[in-house]
Amino acid sequence: MRTCPALLTALLLAGCSSVHLPGSSREPTIGSLEAPQLPDAPRQQSDNPRKAAIQHYQAFLDESPENVFVPEAMRRLADLYLADEQDALGEGQAVAGSTSRAAQLYAQLLKRYPDHKRNDTALYQLARAYEQSGETEPAMQALSHYADKYSENDKYDEAQFRRGEYLFVRRQFRDAEAAYQAVLDTGADSDFHQQALYKLGWARFKQNDYESALHAYISLLDEILGAHDSTELPDGLARADQERLDDTLRAVSLSFSYLGDTKSIQGYFSRQGNKPYEPLLYARLAGLHLSKERYSDAADTYRLFAEAHPQHREAPLFQSRVIDVYKKAGFGARVLEEKQAFVERYQPAGNYWQQHNPEDSPDVLNQVQRHLRDVAEHYHAQAQQQKKPAAYTEAGRWYRLFLSAFPASKQAPYMNFLYAELLTSAGSHGEAALQYERTAYNYGEHEKAAESGYAALLAYRKHESALQGRKRTDWHLAGITSALHFATKFPGHKQALPVRTLAAQQLYALKDYQGAIAAALPVTENPRATTALSLSAWTVIAHSRFDLQDYLKAEAAYQEVLARTPNNDEKRNALQEKLAASIYKQGEQARSSGDLAAAAGHFLRIASAVPRSPINVTAQYDAAAAYIALKRWPDAIRILEPWRKANPKHKLQPDVTRKLAVLYRENGQPVLAAGEFERIASTEKDPALRREARLTTASLYQQAGRGDRAIEAYKRFIKEFPQPVEPAMEAQYQLVQLYDKAGQADRKLYWQGQLVKSDRAAGKQRTDRTRYLAAHARLALVAGEQTAYRQVLLKEPLKKSLAKKKKHMKAAIKGYTEAAAYKVAEVSTEATFRIGKIYQDFGAALMTSERPRNLNEEELEQYEILLEEQAYPFEEKAIEIHETNAQRTTDGLYDAWVRKSLAELAELMPVRYAKQEKGEDFVAVLQ
Repeated sequence: MRTCPALLTALLLAGCSSVHLPGSSREPTIGSLEAPQLPDAPRQQSDNPRKAAIQHYQAFLDESPENVFVPEAMRRLADLYLADEQDALGEGQAVAGSTSRAAQLYAQLLKRYPDHKRNDTALYQLARAYEQSGETEPAMQALSHYADKYSENDKYDEAQFRRGEYLFVRRQFRDAEAAYQAVLDTGADSDFHQQALYKLGWARFKQNDYESALHAYISLLDEILGAHDSTELPDGLARADQERLDDTLRAVSLSFSYLGDTKSIQGYFSRQGNKPYEPLLYARLAGLHLSKERYSDAADTYRLFAEAHPQHREAPLFQSRVIDVYKKAGFGARVLEEKQAFVERYQPAGNYWQQHNPEDSPDVLNQVQRHLRDVAEHYHAQAQQQKKPAAYTEAGRWYRLFLSAFPASKQAPYMNFLYAELLTSAGSHGEAALQYERTAYNYGEHEKAAESGYAALLAYRKHESALQGRKRTDWHLAGITSALHFATKFPGHKQALPVRTLAAQQLYALKDYQGAIAAALPVTENPRATTALSLSAWTVIAHSRFDLQDYLKAEAAYQEVLARTPNNDEKRNALQEKLAASIYKQGEQARSSGDLAAAAGHFLRIASAVPRSPINVTAQYDAAAAYIALKRWPDAIRILEPWRKANPKHKLQPDVTRKLAVLYRENGQPVLAAGEFERIASTEKDPALRREARLTTASLYQQAGRGDRAIEAYKRFIKEFPQPVEPAMEAQYQLVQLYDKAGQADRKLYWQGQLVKSDRAAGKQRTDRTRYLAAHARLALVAGEQTAYRQVLLKEPLKKSLAKKKKHMKAAIKGYTEAAAYKVAEVSTEATFRIGKIYQDFGAALMTSERPRNLNEEELEQYEILLEEQAYPFEEKAIEIHETNAQRTTDGLYDAWVRKSLAELAELMPVRYAKQEKGEDFVAVLQ
């Protein structure tokens, strides 16, 4: 702890008194408090300004115990006492435990004012007061309280670290670990960060949690060592840092040692990620083992580094130290093993030299040569004597090393062959295959080349049976490549053609069709090929061409295959089907390219090439479809008619029927087309299609002039499909036309009435079209009433004839009114005109009616006047009705019936209407 500076007098008088641990932040002073301010202690000359300030604040507290500034005054007073006690401690005059006045004041302040805004400072100072007065437990309680309550404050990390130190000394390592971790959680900027990391590691170490301890130590080494990657300590470290580093390295070595496995260090960094400074850690750990004469552990540790970091520049140094350790321990067998390991790692072709220049490490290469000679002499002799798998393995390793280190030697081909033979004897067929290949193809011409090439193929086959999955697939491909290489390199070998043929079959099985063709063609072209080999080669080519969609060449190849296949061969039928399929596929290709005529030609020629092929059925159908697309209706009909008869149970029968229906219609054969559509209507399950077929049947019969059949078909349609309403009414309308043409007026009237009824009952299905049809039907139905009305003449007895004419008049007007109500323009204008004409005609009929015979001249004159009075309203009504029609011109409607109404108006009201000569002028007048 440091004492207050000598200049405290001035600072105290300004309101500041506070003492801190090294590195801690400065606490707020009295001078930094916001208003209102506690009155400053009076500035007076004194030999002891702090004592004067204490008296001042004590007097303030005594005189104003309830003042708002009491908490602040108590805290400042406690700060002054704390400074006094700290000075006393520095002078060896510390007060004992509970006599700390500062602690009493801080405790009193916290108790009386638990919510004061500066209680964090008071609590921290209370801990210090307890600590410097020797009251450790209360100090730790205060620090724990501070840590719990003020985790966001700047003294939090210091409080937690002090707690950790206290707990560590008392061997409460788990709690100490938590306190150190809390310091680390505040971030790397904490002044206690590295100390906490270091002590966190020891706290975990003391709990025997060595791996967790290593996490802390390694984090600390990350900060201290960074990218340092040598077995030597970095230069320029301060003494304290070097001591801490040495101690940390020792703790790391002990941790790895206590984990109980010599590979623990390698496993740790494998899991946690490698560090640049691992050479230093491995070396220190090995040194620890050596100091305890644990030679095997030391050697294992050196070796582990070389294995874990084979490309590190110091890896050979570690491997050499392994040999040195075993030499020191007198382990001869292990020395041999390590020499072997050294040679394998650092021989000229080793991976190590991919990242290092051999010229920079001549000592390493000298060791390689020396160790290689020793190891080779030993294992060569041992393999010859023992002839056991292990001996073969060891001998093989040195064969490989010889071949890789000295590839240009004249003995290399023979040594390689012997090595392959060794592998074969040991059952290592995979490796043997590769070495046989190397012997056959890597050394130019020599007496073992062809023999080795074929031996490689045998080894490939033997090894493949031991593999599974992707490895087996890859190995199989490599074997095929080797076979083709052999057949090409040694074409005169007696096994060259069989090998090539087998390779072609294997490539086809792997769907490498181009490769299969390339492999098989030389067999078909070689006069030395047997019939069986030629047949196999052509089969591969044919299948490959087919799968490559080269169907023209596939057809030719299948012809070659069939020419070489006996008639009684069970495979012949399947081959013929492939021939048929290749022709069919040509048709599909032509169709896809738009050449439908060529497509049909291919489809049809299957019948002559393979007459019994089931593909013919589909091909004939597709040929017809092509002709349909070309609109060559007779050609398509010529195919489909016999096709339907020949395949009565084929699933395409319904589709053929549909096609024939269309074909007959397009070919101008409506009766035949109608028959097909009738068949569709009888068999089709889809209601929509069945309805369409029924309607089309009727229309085709109508088109062909077969009215009776058309009427029957339309009636069937209406009966089966009364819904939706509009199509049904269209059929009713056609019946009206057909009966009209047939001169059956009563049936025509019936179906006109059905049109009116159907529209009336349509509900939401009523459309403009249904109204149109019903309107015209209703208009037509009125014609009978109008005719009856015209046929009644007004004659004596007038009363009787007049009543009869009025009856028919009313019926006709009602009918025309109902027709007009449909709001179909041409129907409405005609109906309006005819109503007006009826009124006009009725008035005229009154004036021309037969006069009573028994009237004298005066009575007759009175009778005439009476008739005029009766006729005049009808004439006025007629004018009104015709004017209604004429007014429709304002809506842009000017049809024949509007013109007729205007013409009638011109006669009835010549002054107003007779002067106009054009319909357009009538519009102008009306407007």
